[in-house]
Amino acid sequence: MKRINEIVKISGLSKRTLQYYDDIGLLKVARSKENYRLYSEPDILRLHQIMKYKGMGFELREIKELLDGTKEARRKVLEEKKTKVQSELKRLRNIEKSIKEEIYEKENQ
Repeated sequence: MKRINEIVKISGLSKRTLQYYDDIGLLKVARSKENYRLYSEPDILRLHQIMKYKGMGFELREIKELLDGTKEARRKVLEEKKTKVQSELKRLRNIEKSIKEEIYEKENQ
């Protein structure tokens, strides 16, 4: 079992973030007799999953659903994210196209 200060060093997350994850039930951890948060190996693995999903742009409520939801709920969250990502890619491709056109115009003036 590791205490929160060790997890801060390992994860790079702030103490407050870890406390918040515990408070909202995203990362429920055990407590010592002195009421310190104690992180088990499964807790650390779950934290890595949370960080992975955060890195992919998922919101905390979506992450909770991905980790704790039914198979159908998880699929729905993933499909919604995929649709958002595809939409954002299309938007970015349009911007890229506009920039290329602008460069072409400037070079040929």
